[in-house]
Amino acid sequence: MEREIDPNVTEVPEIPTVLSSLLVYAVEEGERRFNEQGSFTPFTALAVGEKLFLEEVDGETPEEMYAFAKHTVEHVRGADGYALCYDGYLDTDQGMRDAIIAEGGVPGAIQGEAVGLLYEMDADGNVEYHRPIAYIGKAPNFMIFLTDDTDPLKAEVTDEEAEEEAE
Repeated sequence: MEREIDPNVTEVPEIPTVLSSLLVYAVEEGERRFNEQGSFTPFTALAVGEKLFLEEVDGETPEEMYAFAKHTVEHVRGADGYALCYDGYLDTDQGMRDAIIAEGGVPGAIQGEAVGLLYEMDADGNVEYHRPIAYIGKAPNFMIFLTDDTDPLKAEVTDEEAEEEAE
């Protein structure tokens, strides 16, 4: 998959702690998988309370993979956040660069965030990572419409949901 970096990003915005932790974890897990297998299937990391759920993403094209990842996380009630991790490319000032990329979001946020770990692979398959994990920019948030339904100010219960609760 490919992602463009906004060359005008000069500072990292404040990212919720749960999201920051998820993004770093996902990149490090992607790096571990890449080191073991030489590649890896994109995956989602979903934080629900103290638990972390990892699920590989199905799809033949980037569009199918994004759709699968979105479907996997967009309606998970009680979730604190998610990350989608994949091996991709970043369009940088030095041209196209390989990177392990994680993008994700938290419930109700308008946008998500993306980070990446640049790497180079030589002809023999040896990988050199360029640390630190870097902030890339804004990303779609698959949980934009998910709210904390334990907060009465945020919860919007439909008539159908109210009827189900009453039964």
